[in-house]
Amino acid sequence: MLLRRNCDKVLRAVNSVKNLLGSRPALWDTTSHETRIRTRRIDIPNGYMNDMVTRIFDQLSAGVEASYRDVQQGSDVSVLDLSYDGVKGRPKEIFDCRTLPFDMTDISDAWWEDWHTYSGRDVQDSADVVAESFGLEICDVPAKISATFYAQQVLRRYVEKGRVVFIWNAYIEPIAYKGKRVRGAYYTEKSNVIIRPEDPDPNETLTQISSREAITPHFLDPKLTADSKISALTRILVNSMSPYYTARTKTIESTLLDRMLQARRCG
Repeated sequence: MLLRRNCDKVLRAVNSVKNLLGSRPALWDTTSHETRIRTRRIDIPNGYMNDMVTRIFDQLSAGVEASYRDVQQGSDVSVLDLSYDGVKGRPKEIFDCRTLPFDMTDISDAWWEDWHTYSGRDVQDSADVVAESFGLEICDVPAKISATFYAQQVLRRYVEKGRVVFIWNAYIEPIAYKGKRVRGAYYTEKSNVIIRPEDPDPNETLTQISSREAITPHFLDPKLTADSKISALTRILVNSMSPYYTARTKTIESTLLDRMLQARRCG
C-alpha cells in the first residue's frame, strides 16, 4: 500500500512536469487570452505625492499585520478600513489554488523574485517588507477601454516552519476612465498568498499555492454607489486580478522549469 502511494506521488509529479513542458509561456505577460485585460505600471501622476502618503502607508502596514493574524487564526479576510468618511461597497473576492511539482522554498523564492522583477526592484535590496506607490493602467483591449489609477501598497513576507506567507494591503484611487477624470471613490485591497507542501511527507515534491484577494470599493458620496462609471471601474479592476494570478503562476512555473533543465544539462 505504501509503495503504491509513493508511486502515485511520483506519477503526479511527472505528469505535472509534462504539462509544464507542453504549455509553458515564452515570457510573462499580463494580457489574458480569455479576458484580454492588459495591466501595466505607469509613472505616478502629478499631485499624488502629499502628506496623505505617509498616513496611508502607516495604515496599510497595520492592515498587513492584522491580515497576518487572520491567516494564523484561519479567519476570513476582513475589509481594510482606512478610517475615512463615506460608504463601503460590497467586497469582491478572488480565489486561486494551484499545485506545482517543485518544493516550497524554490517556489516562494521564485514568487518573491518575480514580484521584484515586475515592480522594477532588485530583490537583494529588500528585506521582508516592501512599501511602494505607483501609477497603474488597465486596458480592456477588445472594448478599447482604459482606466488609470494611483496605488500605494505594503507587502510583507512571513517565512514559517512548513509554509511561506505573502500578505499585501493596498489603497487604489481611480484617476481617469475613458480619458475623463474620476473623483469620489477609492478601493482597498487585502491579499494573501500561502505556499506550502501539499503533503507533510518530506519527500513530497508537490507544493500548493493558494491566493486570496478582497477588493472593496469606498464611496465618499453615497450617491456614487449607483454611478455607472464607478461600477465600470470596479469591474475592470476586479477582472484584471484573475489573469494577474494566472500569469504570475505561469512565470514561476517557467522559471523553475528552466532552472531544473539547466541543472540537469550541467549535471
